[in-house]
Parts: sequence; C-alpha cells; structure tokens
Amino acid sequence: PGEREELEEDITRMQVSSKGIYCLNREGELLLVSLDGMERKTLCKLDSQGHIGVFGDKAYISSG
Repeated sequence: PGEREELEEDITRMQVSSKGIYCLNREGELLLVSLDGMERKTLCKLDSQGHIGVFGDKAYISSG
C-alpha cells in the first residue's frame, strides 16, 4: 500500500465521485478536490454546517 496523505483539513463531510472528492469544511465551504489531490476548487460558501450526497451526476447538499 502507498503512503497516507492528507488532502484537506477541517472536513466535516465528504463524498467520493468520479469527478473528485466533494467536501464540506468547518468554514461552510463546498469544495471539490481532485482524486490525486493536485487541484482544489471552492464551489460554494454555504456559511453553515450540512450534509452532502452524490447520486449519478448530481451533488445534493443540505445545510443548516
């Protein structure tokens, strides 16, 4: 097995998809991190805690 690598800090929820890893952090941001950890994009600032789920080609976010 390869070495373990931390891609992001303060993640409260995450969902792996074919597009990358969708994450919600403690700051209330929805992030998309590439599977290799080389790219990180902030998709939305939710300003609250929430949950995330990916079904098919859509990500569903519920927030506080």
